[in-house]
Amino acid sequence: MNIKEVSEKYDLTPDTLRYYERIGVIPPITRDKNGYRDFSETDLNWVYFAKVLRNAGVSVEGLITLVSRVRAVKH
Repeated sequence: MNIKEVSEKYDLTPDTLRYYERIGVIPPITRDKNGYRDFSETDLNWVYFAKVLRNAGVSVEGLITLVSRVRAVKH
């Protein structure tokens, strides 16, 4: 799924998605042969997770901390 489709699905701007990726709220997104982001189901789960937590009032800083801890446990 490309960034435009993800943006529409989750009602987030493409800039927000790029920002979340850059600061580590969502993992680095795989790129297609042309260099465009190609979101997998796992990536979509991270986007959903971030959106739900932001809507619940978790700060971006808190989200970064939480995501890094969750990812550390999975590895």
